[in-house]
Parts: sequence; C-alpha cells; structure tokens
Amino acid sequence: MRKGDGVVWIERNIESEIADALAKPLVLLHIRGRRRIGKTSTIKRILNKLHKDYVVCQIRTDLPTIEILRNACQKHSAQLECKENNVIGFYQEAIIKLVKSGNLIVFDEIQRASESLQNGLQAAIDDLKTEENRKGFGGVIVLGSYPYLADAMLGRSKPLFHRFNITKTISQFTGGELKMLFKQYEIVDPWLMLSFKMMFGGLPALYDLCASSNLLNNNSKLENIIEHIFSTSSSNVAQEAEMYFGEEVGNELSQILRILALDLSLI
Repeated sequence: MRKGDGVVWIERNIESEIADALAKPLVLLHIRGRRRIGKTSTIKRILNKLHKDYVVCQIRTDLPTIEILRNACQKHSAQLECKENNVIGFYQEAIIKLVKSGNLIVFDEIQRASESLQNGLQAAIDDLKTEENRKGFGGVIVLGSYPYLADAMLGRSKPLFHRFNITKTISQFTGGELKMLFKQYEIVDPWLMLSFKMMFGGLPALYDLCASSNLLNNNSKLENIIEHIFSTSSSNVAQEAEMYFGEEVGNELSQILRILALDLSLI
C-alpha cells in the first residue's frame, strides 16, 4: 500500500507473535494463510527488522530450489559433499549446514514441495533436533498458501508431520481493521475503500478483475460493477468466493459485492 510516494506498511498483531517464535534456539515455524495475504512480505520484514540471515526458496521444481540452496551454501563457505543427483541427500545436507551457520531457510509455497524436498526436510529437521547445543542455530520456516493444501502436506502419514512445532495464521483484514486503516491514512473515497476491502480482505482475483477494467472509481456505480463482473467473471473469482465466503454464496458475485459494500457502509 502506498501513501504519496512512500510505501505504507500496516503492522498487525501477528508480527509480534512471529517475532517471538523466531527467538527459539531452533526455529521450526509454519505460517499459513490465503494467497496474496502478505505471508512472504511479512516474514521478510520481520527477519530484516531482527537482522536475521535468511534464504528464501520460492518452490516450483527441484532444480531452482537446489540452485538457491547451493548458492547460499557457497556464500557461507559451507562445503557440500553430497552430489546433486542424490536429491534427498543434497537437501538434507544443505539445510543442516545452512541452519547450523545461523540461517533461517524460508520455503515459500510449501504445498508445491516435491517428495524429495519433503523427505530431505524431514531428515534434516530430525538430525537438527538431536543436537544438544543449538545456540547460534537458525531454522526452517515454511509458508503455505491455500491452507487446506499446506495443512494436508504437514498432516498425519506425511514426511513433515510433527516436524514444525509452531503454526501461525496470517488472516485477512477484517472490516474493523480496514476502517481503522482508512481513518489513519485519511482514505475517504468509497471506491478506494471497496478496492482495499477486496484486495486485502479475501478476494484479490475479484479486485484484479475490477481494477483491470477501471471500474473502481467515483464514476462507477455498484450496479455497473456487478453487471461487468457477471459478463466477464473468471473461474478464479468463483473459486475465491467459494473458498472465503462459503458455498452458500458461491457464484453469486453480486451478493459478494453487496456484502463488501455493506460492510464498509457504502450502500
């Protein structure tokens, strides 16, 4: 979010809870929350604020993840003995050496993790837990979008079950929190308020759809926005509605917009 030419960061209560979790001798932290809620930016902000060394692995496939970990090990002069064709062994060794050198490894989008990464993480965490003196250790942080997918990956019978001892959920902004934000930063334009509610309150795909058509402005009536969305609605918007508003709302996008507007007393 921006105010003038500067970037505005809205601090949430969850930040102090995450900072407390990062004070542990061996950090094993799972942060969950919906897509684009601010998990990655929040954890980076906290780590920078605490002057922590960290490595961020945006999980897609094994090759780029291995490359990031190998480069991080080289940066910290950590010699790796395991060859990359032994993918599980490579993950295990790289994670252990980086954590022992004080790094926090952030695995972003853990629900995409390959079986090799899951097994390598499991082995590394189990080895690290056996260390009696953990002073100076970093740790492992996993971030999961689509909470039900990330939770399933950390569930019973999975390699990472019980490997993370702290779970924190970054939630969407409530109507009350947004109203405080509007007051703090003197936001009075009702359509700007509605766009904030969609973007930060649980419906980013709906926001993208409206913003791309320049519908969120003083000249647009709620009815015009609803009519446009009905004619161009995407599957992403429908999926978001079902996920965050419940099946009883489903594809009734006009009802969703009215809920958002009523919540902010716009209509």
